[in-house]
Amino acid sequence: MPPVRVVHLIERLEIGGMERVLATIVTGLDRKRYRTRVLCLTGQGVIGEELQRAGITVDCFDWNAARRLREIVRLARWLREQDVEMLHTHGYSAGVLGRLAGLLARTPVLIAHLHTTDWGFAIRQRWIERGLSWITDRVICCSHAVAAFASSRLGLSPGVLSVIRNGVPINHGAADTVGEEAAVRQLYGVSARAPVIGIIGSLTAHKGHAVALHALARLRSRMPDVRMLIVGDGPERERLQTQAETLGLSPSVVFTGRQATVSPLMAACDVICLPSIQREGLGLTLLEAMTIGKAVVGSDIDGIREVVAVSETGALVPPNDADRLAETLASLLADPERRRAMGANGRRRVERLFSDSLMVQRVTALYDELSARIRPATRQPLPVLYTTCRSTLEGGGQQSLVQLLTHLDRRRFRPMVLCPERGELTDRVEAMGIEAIVWPLPRVARWPTWSFLRTVGRLVSFIRRRHIRLIHTDAPRETLYAGLAASIGRAVLLWHVRASSGDWSDRWLAAFTDRLILVAEALRPRFRFNVSAEDQHKLIVIHNGVELSAPVAVENQRAAMRKRLHAGPDTVVLVAVGRVEPLKGTEVLLEALSRLSKECRDSRLVLVGPVDPLYRAGLENLAEQRHLSSRIEFAGYQVSVDPWIASADLIVHPSLYEAFPRVILEAMAASKPVVATRVGGVAEAVVDEETGLLVQAENVDALAAALERCILDPSLRERLGKAGRHRVEALFGAEQHARRVEGEYHQLVGGGA
Repeated sequence: MPPVRVVHLIERLEIGGMERVLATIVTGLDRKRYRTRVLCLTGQGVIGEELQRAGITVDCFDWNAARRLREIVRLARWLREQDVEMLHTHGYSAGVLGRLAGLLARTPVLIAHLHTTDWGFAIRQRWIERGLSWITDRVICCSHAVAAFASSRLGLSPGVLSVIRNGVPINHGAADTVGEEAAVRQLYGVSARAPVIGIIGSLTAHKGHAVALHALARLRSRMPDVRMLIVGDGPERERLQTQAETLGLSPSVVFTGRQATVSPLMAACDVICLPSIQREGLGLTLLEAMTIGKAVVGSDIDGIREVVAVSETGALVPPNDADRLAETLASLLADPERRRAMGANGRRRVERLFSDSLMVQRVTALYDELSARIRPATRQPLPVLYTTCRSTLEGGGQQSLVQLLTHLDRRRFRPMVLCPERGELTDRVEAMGIEAIVWPLPRVARWPTWSFLRTVGRLVSFIRRRHIRLIHTDAPRETLYAGLAASIGRAVLLWHVRASSGDWSDRWLAAFTDRLILVAEALRPRFRFNVSAEDQHKLIVIHNGVELSAPVAVENQRAAMRKRLHAGPDTVVLVAVGRVEPLKGTEVLLEALSRLSKECRDSRLVLVGPVDPLYRAGLENLAEQRHLSSRIEFAGYQVSVDPWIASADLIVHPSLYEAFPRVILEAMAASKPVVATRVGGVAEAVVDEETGLLVQAENVDALAAALERCILDPSLRERLGKAGRHRVEALFGAEQHARRVEGEYHQLVGGGA
């Protein structure tokens, strides 16, 4: 099959963030599948020359702005002559003119790429964008901030928007730039020991260079030898040079002008700063700096928030605040170790979320999806929309969703995930090359409100524009919205039920739903009276699954964590994982620990999970009263609990209420014995006296007796742990879970589009 003919349309290809993104995409696409060329409206520029050297055809249209309508017709004629199948526009002007010409030329696929949040759009421009969205197959947004702008400010439907974050090449790290650093410093007369701040970008008012100069003036009183490299050119250059002279900064500021390659200049800097004051689509400069291991400082606006992990990879300051900017820069420049740690974390963050290969992978997937309309003979994966009630990974439901997506057969199913906000979950999903849609669904009132009806309508539009045939939800509110939209949009709805108790809405939600996956048999009573006898076939039990850790990896993690906990070889470490709250039975557990015999006093308890400060204070007070303070540690929320499970000799789960806790399966997969309460579906995971010990909830004496048995009998712990591992391998593997869920998908809608 011949490659799809794609044209990228842009005003010109001078040095800039948008232009570099275009270059990365067109050079990264598989040329056997997509024959790509670039059309510039007004001129090629430096990047155009680079693309030609890379073998990409670059044409110049010589646009005449005085004859706009005639030029649109001429562009449409060119598109027809070239038999363009897919037009991908970049920027506002090229986006408007290109899509109008594409409409006249009947170009099959029209894509617009938004690279910034331009809140200065006039009302006329907003209405033009909104109108053009109806003829546009997809609007790519370079960040979630840009998508939020497009939805709230421009009024574009979420169904037409796709977030594909900008990516940068992962070429070399900090160790490879040592020679470049010395050469640049020597070139610009900067001492090898002088602290240097770098600002890279076009010299325009919204980039905030003026604020940075004021910050530098304040900073010089503390660090007289500090220097600033301002890399780039633009209309504000003369004014900024005058400002530097007025502030007495001329000896401390170097204006390098426009540079074709900026990595050597970044290498010469200790901190890279992006002090934008109005808008920023994503902050490509910061990504490039993080790639070579530099700490970064940016304004707390728009897409910069998506780039900088505060205190981990850099810092954010309020826009237009020279005092805070100076204070933050001084703090970082005075702490080389902190800068190095941030640089290393930044490099890892870019590799995971912002690499050029991930961006090209996502663009390719979008092209594949849209090109199926041109060449329908190509079999496409079935689009599946997942909705979730949280964007963190604190909950077991979100962890199970990530695991399902990891093992989902992407040849048969194309997942996309709708989240209420940006967070750990959206980052994890996007790192897997899966589209994340940030869309907070409004709270449901007693009577339908305009907000509720509008949201349902937009969901219907989303389902139809994206050709969604299956929706997989995990919470009541999401199920209500999705159920109504699926009924109108003719999609199939699957509700994954993870809680053993419900409310009056269950009856209505079950009526909307084509299938209810229960995580345990113990959840069936919840729907005993809410699902009619003829609809009982809707209820399917699929237990959670977990990854099977390699024994060697578990042992390596165990040694490192026990050293961190200062646990000796004879210390028995008990670990409880989950939110620390009354329903998890934490107070009962502390009471049980206080009743252990003297032979068990060398044991220690680690509580892993988020905890309310007031509740923690109460627990600490209880521990002090029971003389347990020295034996209890609060580890707080952890992104990964695997090392903590590995450190344990015994996993304790004293919950008063559960559906089917995945942490118990994770413990068994790591060959850890389990002491748990007999609630919900726990008994479906743990076989009493075979893979763990079960006790009645809130029975302090029974819990204390079970803990004491395990603490004093290493052979019992070993036997229970081995049996638990075998049980997980046989029944609860992540791969098995994914295949069973896929089986339900296939029964409901089939395995492909």
